[in-house]
Amino acid sequence: MESAPGVLPEGTTLSVEPSPDGTTGFALVQAVMGMAKFEVYDINLMVGGVTIQPGKGKVITIKIPVPAGYTAQFCTIYRVETDGSLTKMQAIVEDGFFVFTTEHLSLYTFVQPPKGDINSDYYVNIEDILLVRDIIFGKPADDYVLWAAGAESKADVNIETILMVRDIIFGG
Repeated sequence: MESAPGVLPEGTTLSVEPSPDGTTGFALVQAVMGMAKFEVYDINLMVGGVTIQPGKGKVITIKIPVPAGYTAQFCTIYRVETDGSLTKMQAIVEDGFFVFTTEHLSLYTFVQPPKGDINSDYYVNIEDILLVRDIIFGKPADDYVLWAAGAESKADVNIETILMVRDIIFGG
């Protein structure tokens, strides 16, 4: 955690605790993110055992290690708001850490779309099969699409990719 001088009281520490399966924050993210792989963390500032916030207009920088098993370049970080909505954070990946700025700390989730999710909507469905078909017939494919399709290059996107996405949809 970093902040400009005077933003946080002396002795402020950062607390990052996983929000386990079954908690309200975990359930909210699970309901919104469908088939995505995700981690939920309760991130707080502490002074003498008391939770504090940076305060309106006071920005701090948070650096959290990329969880094991995640492909950082395809992850998105969201703040889980009290009403259950998600606010996308403008995070970057730097030296194995997600880095983002915020004025408010609470629950945050690190989300990676599932393999086969070609359109990055956190679900694998017929829309993804149709996008694979379009790629086979010439539509451009960026690094994310290739990753989601399990392909090294556009030349590797073929009928096998369609079958992989189908198997994900139907649990085959």
